[in-house]
Amino acid sequence: MAMRRLIKSTDHRVMPWKNSQGMTAEIAIDPPDTPLDKSFRWRLSLAEVKADGPFSKFRGYDRTIMLMGGNGMVLRFDDGREERIDERYVPFHFSGDDDVRCWLIDGSVRDFNLIVRRDLQVSAGILTLNRRDRMLPALGGGTTLILYVIEGNTVLDDGTLLEPGDTLIINVELAAKHAVAFGRSQSTLFMARLTPRQR
Repeated sequence: MAMRRLIKSTDHRVMPWKNSQGMTAEIAIDPPDTPLDKSFRWRLSLAEVKADGPFSKFRGYDRTIMLMGGNGMVLRFDDGREERIDERYVPFHFSGDDDVRCWLIDGSVRDFNLIVRRDLQVSAGILTLNRRDRMLPALGGGTTLILYVIEGNTVLDDGTLLEPGDTLIINVELAAKHAVAFGRSQSTLFMARLTPRQR
C-alpha cells in the first residue's frame, strides 16, 4: 500500500534558516511541523541566498543541494575542499556535519535542499518524462519517494495534475510493484528515494 500526499507550491512555509542568516521556504518536513532544533527524519526546502556566509549545520544528517536560479555559488569546506555549484538541476551531496561557507559567484541564488537523517539511505537524481504511460520501478516497504516538479506539467495515473513547484510524497508501507505511474507528461522532476538502512 502506498500513501500519497500532494503539496502545492502555494503551501510552502517561509521561515528563517536554522542559523538565522537567511530565509527558506519549507516544502515538507517529516514528522510534520517538527522544529529544526528537534530530530526529524527528512526535510525538503527552497532557499534564497542573498549574501556570502555560513550554511546551517545539521549533525547526523546528509544533505543534497541543487541550484534552481541565479549564477551559482562556491561552497568552501572546513577541510579546504571547494565545490562550484553553477549548473542548474545538478544535485550535489555532502555531510550535514561539515562546516560550510558559501560565496556567491555573481548575485543571489535560489537553491533546493533535501536534508535526510543518516539512518535513511538516499538515492536522488533528475527524472525526465517525455512520453506516456511510464511507471517507476518497484519500491520496498518503508520507502519514501519524493517527486518535485522543476519544469513542465505531469499527469498521474489517477488524473492528478502536477505543475512546476508541486511536490508529491509517496510513503510505501508494503512492497509495491510500482508506487506511481504517469500519463501525459512533458516535464523535468527531482526524484529522491529514501529507504531505511540495513542494520
